[in-house]
Amino acid sequence: MKRNHIVIILIIPVIAVIVSLVLLFVIFAGQRNRLKRECSVEVTAEIVQMKSEYFKGKHAGYTAYTPVYKYTYLSQEYESSGRIYDQYDPYFVGKQVTVFINPDHPSEFYDPVRDTKKAVSFLVAFSLVLLFLAVPSVTFLIMLRKAEADARREEEVW
Repeated sequence: MKRNHIVIILIIPVIAVIVSLVLLFVIFAGQRNRLKRECSVEVTAEIVQMKSEYFKGKHAGYTAYTPVYKYTYLSQEYESSGRIYDQYDPYFVGKQVTVFINPDHPSEFYDPVRDTKKAVSFLVAFSLVLLFLAVPSVTFLIMLRKAEADARREEEVW
């Protein structure tokens, strides 16, 4: 198989995964920015419950948690659960936290602590996937170039 065909076979899946990850990142960032823009009223919320959900994996499962927030806006009490489930949540029942709510839809809120944690986790995972894809591809290309150089040296000897 020609070298160009091998490079193309390696590059196409890597590019497809990178494009998919970038699109996911753009969608995630767009949603986060929309929440930050629309949720402009700061309120203090109390964590009244840690809602749990069991996620079954291929070989094992795990329990993840999301807080249930209780807050008051314009004399109306609201109780909303978080959108992010996490195995290791920094919150506990009774903790007071600052959230930003959407004044047009007060049950919609933005929690800067948990959403920042989600963003950092996503970026770390994104970077690890790119690294996981890049290392074997680059290693293979280096080995291919070395083999070509060795073959040229052998031809020169003969």
